[in-house]
Amino acid sequence: MNQTFGSVLYEHEDGIVIAAVNGAAMGAGMNLALAADIRIASRAAFFSQSHVRRGLMPDYAGTYLLPRAVGQSKAMELIYTGAIVESEEALRLGIVSQVVEPDELLNTARALARQIAMNAPLPIRLAKRAVQQHQQGGIREALAHETAAQNICYSTRDGVEGLRAFLEKREPTFVGQ
Repeated sequence: MNQTFGSVLYEHEDGIVIAAVNGAAMGAGMNLALAADIRIASRAAFFSQSHVRRGLMPDYAGTYLLPRAVGQSKAMELIYTGAIVESEEALRLGIVSQVVEPDELLNTARALARQIAMNAPLPIRLAKRAVQQHQQGGIREALAHETAAQNICYSTRDGVEGLRAFLEKREPTFVGQ
C-alpha cells in the first residue's frame, strides 16, 4: 500500500492498482489517480486538471489518460478550464467507478482488492495486459510531447508566475509570455 496526494493506492501482487481518493486530486494528483486500474472516491474527493491555472499544461500522461476516461470533448473542457469536478460528477463522467462515504473508502478499496485477489492471477494479468495493449497506442509519444511542452511552460514568465502564485496562495496574473 502506498499513500500519495490524499489518496491511497493499493497494488495487488499482480500489478492491479486501486486508487482510493479522499480529498483533492488536482493536477498531477488527478493524473496519478487516472493511471490506476480502478478508482474509488469518497464524497469528499474532487478532481481538477488545474495545470492551466498555474501557467502549465497537464503532465503525468494526463493528456493521454483523461480523454480515455471521459472522451475527448469533455477532456478538452476540463483541461482548458481547470474546473473542479466533485465526486458524483466524477462518477458520472467515468473518472471513478464508485463513490462512497469517507469513512467507508479504505474498507471499500480493501474489499475490492480482496475480491480481485480471490480470482486466478494469470487471467487477471492477461486481461490487464490486453486492455492496456488495446489502449496504449501512443502513450510514449504522449509522455514525450507532454515533457517537451511542460519544459517550455516552465521556462515562460506565465509558468514562473503560476508556480509562484500557487506557492504564495494567490491568483496568478498571466501576461501571455
